[in-house]
Amino acid sequence: MIEFPNITPPNSFCEDFEDPSIRSKTEDGTVVSRPRFTKSRGTFKQGWTALKNTDYEMLIDFFKNTVKGGSMMFNWAHPKSKKVYLVRLVRKDEFQLTQYGWSGNITLEEV
Repeated sequence: MIEFPNITPPNSFCEDFEDPSIRSKTEDGTVVSRPRFTKSRGTFKQGWTALKNTDYEMLIDFFKNTVKGGSMMFNWAHPKSKKVYLVRLVRKDEFQLTQYGWSGNITLEEV
């Protein structure tokens, strides 16, 4: 399995999990609900404000040449819990070069 590159940990991180339920309102006003699907996938957004050039090049090479953007799945370790998730890239924001290094965000989605 493909592994996310070993680069500097992000200095900003957000996570969210989708609601797998479906709800319907009945004629009497009550709401019934059930699971739409069995898995609640996680979405993980991580960002860097001072990523070293070597780490930036590894990251961009990984997305361009290894996983071909969002087309392939890979293993990624949560920066805090270290739990490994099978994910794919869903968004790569523009990276900007600052006096401190590269600054930008990526968003990964659990498969």
